[in-house]
Amino acid sequence: MQGIVSLLPPDYSSQVKALWDELYTEFGLQGVQITPYAQFSWQIVQEYDFQQLDPILEEIARRTSPLKVRTAGIYLLTGPRPVIAIGIVKTIPLIKLQEELWNRLTEIATDPSPLYHPQAWLPHIPLAFEDVTQENLSAIIGKLGFRPLAWEMTIDNLSVLSQEPGNASELSLQYPLNGEIVDREESQTAS
Repeated sequence: MQGIVSLLPPDYSSQVKALWDELYTEFGLQGVQITPYAQFSWQIVQEYDFQQLDPILEEIARRTSPLKVRTAGIYLLTGPRPVIAIGIVKTIPLIKLQEELWNRLTEIATDPSPLYHPQAWLPHIPLAFEDVTQENLSAIIGKLGFRPLAWEMTIDNLSVLSQEPGNASELSLQYPLNGEIVDREESQTAS
């Protein structure tokens, strides 16, 4: 499996990793650590054609400005394998970049996850998945639900994570976003 993600800045990455450690200590949760990078995903696929992927991501990153990203507290993504995450507020610049990534990279990918289709995409920073159960869900939400997790950060990269079954994800490629920081007026929340 492979994915296009943005790694969080160091200050926020360390806060996310501290939450992972806390959830491991109190609830034994370790599934999220299969991807040992504090990040959010733009697209997940079975496999990319790396010969085509590299120039596309390089070109997009070269002309894309770093993005202001705001979080909005705890999200619960329900289903047979629930995910507990820090939700990210969708803004017009985030939506535009995600749509471009979807449209350009889907053509060079095998089995793109429909959860990352622009109409379905819910950007989030994973805190717990794989080992969230009916038995531990309410206690985890109770633990995290009163935390002030409304953050604002600047995202300055597109990165590629690759994961072989049963192994932790590895950082394959990373591209800095090279434009000027997007102005607040351009970062209005999408309706």
